[in-house]
Amino acid sequence: MNAQEHLLTTLVEECSEVAKTGCKSLRFGLNDRSPLDPHGPTNLEKLVYELNDLVAVVNMLEDVGVVPHGWQNQKLQADKQGKVAKFMGYAIAMGTLSSVPAAAFVTPTPPTTNLTQIDTKLVV
Repeated sequence: MNAQEHLLTTLVEECSEVAKTGCKSLRFGLNDRSPLDPHGPTNLEKLVYELNDLVAVVNMLEDVGVVPHGWQNQKLQADKQGKVAKFMGYAIAMGTLSSVPAAAFVTPTPPTTNLTQIDTKLVV
């Protein structure tokens, strides 16, 4: 295994940790603490911790050139937020989603600048 493979494996592991913490938050609530550690962190605190671990690994992948510098794309992120909001609306219509904060339907306006070369590669 080389460094790139190691970091990509670590990325997958961190994604799994975020997913696990998200699932526990859904099952037991964001403010819940493990009954095995009643004074330990809440699920929300664990989620924030795991998200930071994930971002740290993405930053390492950027540092070694696996992920290009400037990889974040506001237009792609705004597009994703729009899709999620659209499907939240669909879930409400289907009766499977009942509680939605109004902010969930506010999609930020993407910048009006042209896409960079990196952005173009991501869109294609």
